[in-house]
Amino acid sequence: MNRIKIMDKDLIITKDENIFLARGYLKKDSINVILKYYPSNKNPGFTFKNKHYTWNTPDYNIKFLCKNPQYFTSASNTLLQISMGQIKEIIKPGQWYLALLKKNKLNKTEKLVVEIGEIFSSIGIPHSHMGITGTLLMGHHNALHSDIDFVIKGSKSFKKAIKLIQKHKQFEKFKLKDWAKYYKKYLIQKNYSQSFVEFLRTAKRKHDRLFFRKTPLSIFNVRENKEIRAEENAINLFLVCAKGKITNDAESSFYPSIYKIKANYSRPQIKHKIKEIIAYGREYYLEGFKGDAFECQGMLQYVTPNKGRGYFRIAIGYFGKDLHPQGFLKIL
Repeated sequence: MNRIKIMDKDLIITKDENIFLARGYLKKDSINVILKYYPSNKNPGFTFKNKHYTWNTPDYNIKFLCKNPQYFTSASNTLLQISMGQIKEIIKPGQWYLALLKKNKLNKTEKLVVEIGEIFSSIGIPHSHMGITGTLLMGHHNALHSDIDFVIKGSKSFKKAIKLIQKHKQFEKFKLKDWAKYYKKYLIQKNYSQSFVEFLRTAKRKHDRLFFRKTPLSIFNVRENKEIRAEENAINLFLVCAKGKITNDAESSFYPSIYKIKANYSRPQIKHKIKEIIAYGREYYLEGFKGDAFECQGMLQYVTPNKGRGYFRIAIGYFGKDLHPQGFLKIL
């Protein structure tokens, strides 16, 4: 398999100087992305490579699409898509992290990143499987307001890290007030149709959001090159509801999260076996484990791989023309 040029959590600078976050992996000549920062003299903002940027917002996102229709694709499971020809530079989490290890003078936050990396390295996770994304990767991290977004490549390395986190004394769990703040900040009720009680029940068992020496820390998992799925084409059919059990959660820590299922469906005319759920959204990471009962609503899709037989799946978090996530996944 050829090495993938762009991977989930990479930051991409386009020729028009906008900065995007890669969501998923390069498909043919394009990749799904989220607009993160755009050139602007507005404050608050930050300077990156001698240009002033500010953060994207839902309101600006709509304006951006109106002005830049080349980024819109109604066939995508995320809002924006860019092609290789539009790209000026790719900033990779792993490259930044490895450069940090060679740096002589570190600030307080950089020292924390190195310490986290050394803890993970002590249990056999190679430094080449680690990285940093988010504000640190852009060089505008604020120790008082920003968290550390730590990236681990490969499912095996990620599972080792999560297991260690649960017993290592330097990693501290969120308290109820921390979860309440997170729930409100990221509009969980609106975007994921979860009550605070529903959210809290599954969020607490993921162990991917916590504190390290009083600093907020998020752990993200990206696929190794060998774990990247082969090219697939999906056709949207219609909305369905389903109840059942998760039979395999091996790909639940990636974006998008994938769950193999055994379920009953709301439309009796569906006679074909539905193989899996594919869920687009931060809160769907590690949402369910093998054996969990669930209910969901999403878009029924027929998937045609480049190799092998076609199959049916349910897509959740599918972005429609109203620019809001559709469907839900709830663990019972």
